[in-house]
Amino acid sequence: ERNKLTGSIPTELGTMAALTLLQLSSNKIGGPLPSEIGNLSNLHTLDLEFNDITGTLSSPDLFQNLGNLEVWNMPANEMVGSLPDEAFERMTSLTDFNIKFNRFSGTI
Repeated sequence: ERNKLTGSIPTELGTMAALTLLQLSSNKIGGPLPSEIGNLSNLHTLDLEFNDITGTLSSPDLFQNLGNLEVWNMPANEMVGSLPDEAFERMTSLTDFNIKFNRFSGTI
């Protein structure tokens, strides 16, 4: 948090099966959110606020194993598009979902 990290989130992050917290907020991380994040079945908190993450959340693989995710904090990025229906079907433990200050469209 609040480092000066740049570049994109590496796809190899998806191999860190024991990871429960991913906090990369307040950096300058760009590029799309890799669908490999969906492999992190033990992830409880995903905090990526205040970066330059782009793209959509349209990949069904992104949500495949996030049933333990409780906090998804991703405001103030450059995300676009709509939220797929299957996203919420699989994230049954989600209690905090913050995606404000992006450019999403459509219905929830």
